Amino acid sequence: MVAEAPAAQAEPSSAEAAAPPVRAVPPESAAPSGAPAAAAPAPAVTSAGSCSSCGAPLASGQNWCLECGSAAPGRLGRRTSWRLAGSVVGLTLLLASGAVAATYAALSSSSHRSVSHQPQVAQVAPVVPTPTLPATASTPVTPRRHRHLISRKPRLHIPKPKSLKPTPPSLLPKTPKVTVPKAANPVPAGNPVGTGRKQIVLDTNAASTYNPYAFPVTRYGDPSLATDADPTTAWTAQADANGRIDSGLVIDLKAPHKVGFLRIQGTRGLSIQIYGTQGQAPASITDPAWVHVGSASLTKRQVRATLTTGGQRLQSIALWIAAAPPSVSTIKIAEVAAFR
Repeated sequence: MVAEAPAAQAEPSSAEAAAPPVRAVPPESAAPSGAPAAAAPAPAVTSAGSCSSCGAPLASGQNWCLECGSAAPGRLGRRTSWRLAGSVVGLTLLLASGAVAATYAALSSSSHRSVSHQPQVAQVAPVVPTPTLPATASTPVTPRRHRHLISRKPRLHIPKPKSLKPTPPSLLPKTPKVTVPKAANPVPAGNPVGTGRKQIVLDTNAASTYNPYAFPVTRYGDPSLATDADPTTAWTAQADANGRIDSGLVIDLKAPHKVGFLRIQGTRGLSIQIYGTQGQAPASITDPAWVHVGSASLTKRQVRATLTTGGQRLQSIALWIAAAPPSVSTIKIAEVAAFR
């Protein structure tokens, strides 16, 4: 029989506590005769106590009972100290109080924000459902109560315009009289030069100075001023020391025309001899191509010189001026116009 271990048992280590229980091996029976020699006997097992449940002996270092499976005394550890339990309870209470305080602060902030910033809700007018009329026939039915209002045509009242009384002449504003100053050399009555039913239209370059004796050109003015339909401008020619001019003005009609008379404006007292030809003007006034067709004496501001052409058509007409009037050094021809 195995000797019992002392009552006091050492507390097992953590490694021993984790190890599985070891079942005691019973002594082997005597080997039969003729069997090989038995192995050396196992060492004696020191008892560590007995099971608190069934009373079975426990070996040293055995943590579990092999009979009932109960734990050896002291196997489940020591008792928990009150200090550790108090620390756990205090920490739990501290965390709970912190959670309560945080929840209260969150609720207070949310309530203050909801009071100070209340969202404005847009007022939406209630939607009145439109009644759906039942489908009717194609011809609308007018209620009897309002038929007399629909069948009548509206009457439009158009006021008659009031008759306007004429304003008496005494109340009308008077038109101021505008005085137009007269020109220094007014245009004579009748058709102006360059217009008229029987007048021959002249080009702007129709007039030219006729200078067969080649006098200095500085003695003459612009010939186009004699056909510009402006009586305030004129062609001029200077006389020599003896009062001689011996030059004139040629009018080129650009084509042969029947010419009945000339209308001439110029210096009073001037005598003009008129020659004509069917073509271009000859270089000399004594050329037989020139035909004497008339003359003019400017006894007034404007004269009409009738031409005798014998039915011939004229293209070039020369106004020859032999001499200037007495005490006149420069003569003027303001306007020349040809008529059929």
